Amino acid sequence: MSEIRESKDYMTGYRSMFIDTPVPDRLPMDPHWIRVEATEWSTKHWIHHVVYGPYDKPINEHGGLYRTIESTQWTGPPSEIRRQLRRAARAAMKAFKGAA
Repeated sequence: MSEIRESKDYMTGYRSMFIDTPVPDRLPMDPHWIRVEATEWSTKHWIHHVVYGPYDKPINEHGGLYRTIESTQWTGPPSEIRRQLRRAARAAMKAFKGAA
């Protein structure tokens, strides 16, 4: 699994953390990677979502190359969010492999 990368919005002070995991044994209709991201929207409050992509061909009628799945809201300090990100990244890859 890839490492967690972090960024910070210096205007608001809020952070984003994400893990990009390349899709192994990728087929032409599969995404290149799966990103699991947590974005802080208030102190110790995070929104979490999973992004699949880019795909080689558009996957919807608008020509989009990415598919975003809105997920849950998390609460906790950054150390707990990092643990949850790792778990979510493993679960997203396992779900993707199971669906393929």
